[in-house]
Amino acid sequence: MSSLDPKNEAMFTIMSSMAQEESRHISENVKWTFHKKIKEGWDFTSTSRFLGYDRDPETKQLVINEEEAKVVRLIFDLYCAGVGPAEICRKLEAKGYKTGAGKTKWMQSTIQGIIKNEKYKGDLLLQKTVTLSYLDHKRIDNDGHATKYYIENSHPPIVSREQWNEAQEVCAQRRSLKEGINKDPSKYNARYPMSARLICMQCGAPYKRRQWMNGGDGYRFMYQCTHYITPVLQERCKSKPVSEKVLMLAACEVINKVFMQKDAVFPQILKLINDKLGSKDLTEEINQKLIEREGIDKQITFYLNQKANSRDQNEIYYLNGKYQGALAHLRELDEELQKMEKEQMETENVQNRLKKINELLNLNEIVPEMLTNDIMDAFIYKILIVDKRNAIFCINTTKSMSLEEFIEKRKEFLYSEPILDGMVKHEGTQRLDFLNYKVVTF
Repeated sequence: MSSLDPKNEAMFTIMSSMAQEESRHISENVKWTFHKKIKEGWDFTSTSRFLGYDRDPETKQLVINEEEAKVVRLIFDLYCAGVGPAEICRKLEAKGYKTGAGKTKWMQSTIQGIIKNEKYKGDLLLQKTVTLSYLDHKRIDNDGHATKYYIENSHPPIVSREQWNEAQEVCAQRRSLKEGINKDPSKYNARYPMSARLICMQCGAPYKRRQWMNGGDGYRFMYQCTHYITPVLQERCKSKPVSEKVLMLAACEVINKVFMQKDAVFPQILKLINDKLGSKDLTEEINQKLIEREGIDKQITFYLNQKANSRDQNEIYYLNGKYQGALAHLRELDEELQKMEKEQMETENVQNRLKKINELLNLNEIVPEMLTNDIMDAFIYKILIVDKRNAIFCINTTKSMSLEEFIEKRKEFLYSEPILDGMVKHEGTQRLDFLNYKVVTF
């Protein structure tokens, strides 16, 4: 075919389109196979520049390289002892130790990367980076673009889990000293039972815990909308702060009345959960869909091979039509599989939550001193702060609603029929705080 002949332009267009579709199809298949393998626990870690580990040629598992592992342990020992990354680099260079890339020059970023790497405690986090486009093949950090998979005890650790955790605490302390107190609100997202749980009804922003001086009587803790603290586009949210004391008291009263007491409404919650949970197991149906997908995939490969070997334009047009039809079917099947796998995962999450709730029911009663993030996660999804004196406790019967959807629909909960309402009071040394609450489910 001559590229100079204008009659061949249409054929070149069709062929280039087919080539691009084939490239996309191959990319999807490779990506699907990769996801399937990492779900099964396959380890794709490269050891060419990985200090401390080699790959066993027979078992394909990570094995410790003892010579390099000595360097890794020394780094953790020095860091936990309070030695900074810059000083660690100087000590390693003085001893002549080499990096994973075989260089004698050590960088602070290399030390920090080793300290934060979960593989050194024997765990594995897969899909830290992703390729979004099959055309440019550029890999970027996986900041919510795809699912990450965390595998515990996947290979022998070089340092103990306790020492690794200690190193993370030292790292967090160094970061807080460098950034300054209260500079980044996201640092405090999960330190306290109410953190990352309070949502402003007015603007949808989360609340942040703050310490207030209580006259000459010490201090107290309050929660305040982050859009009040840091206005967005010069517009400050007008919501008022809420006392942590009354929030904790209200949370305990809600948990006790809804779940713990004899006249609790937990059976009603349990019925809602079981109704949504159902008894349907999707495992068999997912397996059947996977078998069907494999058959379609073989058809697509067959059509591609036939097109590549054919010189008859009519046959190419016919095969391209069959190929496009099979490809469309494959896409529909992939969408169904994604929905089914998501539903199956949500079912497992709900089952785990029910198990945690049943374990906590043995406590009989919850008091503020007992509240933790785990307890709040089991019983209460989010708390909507309507104003200083009113809050809505939202109990999810499933985890199907994302945080974004919840924030978008937050004002609908104002008109939801409550399963419980009440008021709590806390009499401080100088003032009386109280909070009206209602409990809704979704």
